[in-house]
Amino acid sequence: MRIPLPSMATQQIARRAVEIIKTTAPKKTAKAVNAITPSWQDGIVEIEIPPDAEYILQYDQGKQAEPMTDVAGRVIPIREPDGTIAFRKVSTNKVGQIPIVNRAAEDGQISDGRPMWVRQAQPALSFIDTSVERSTAEWERTVKPDDIIKILQQSNVAEFINTIMTGGRY
Repeated sequence: MRIPLPSMATQQIARRAVEIIKTTAPKKTAKAVNAITPSWQDGIVEIEIPPDAEYILQYDQGKQAEPMTDVAGRVIPIREPDGTIAFRKVSTNKVGQIPIVNRAAEDGQISDGRPMWVRQAQPALSFIDTSVERSTAEWERTVKPDDIIKILQQSNVAEFINTIMTGGRY
């Protein structure tokens, strides 16, 4: 039988998870990270991330590679390995296309065949789930037997616990 934790316990877990997120999340600004808030219900721990901190979810869940359609038709400065700047015009039919694999004329090396003008994929960091798991593990390590009895007395098995605690007397 599974017994959902009462809101007293999920509140502690949710607040600690937010503290862990604030120390481990990648930060563009502290304002976005500080806007993250805990939320809880019986048996549920939630982390609320406001719309202005949406980039945090992109770091947590990862991001697929996507064509850079916004640069189509523009001239882009690119720094060469020797430090010089070359200007490249991005044609609309080249964005996201895989180039034909051939040898470069200057040095004879084969081109890598990666798609042109594509933003790189970002791997998922999964720091939100990890923070909830860590805060739950901390709560499990620090909870005392008396606290467990109080939690059970606040749950839907309170009648059984009270019967056990009173030795079968009502």
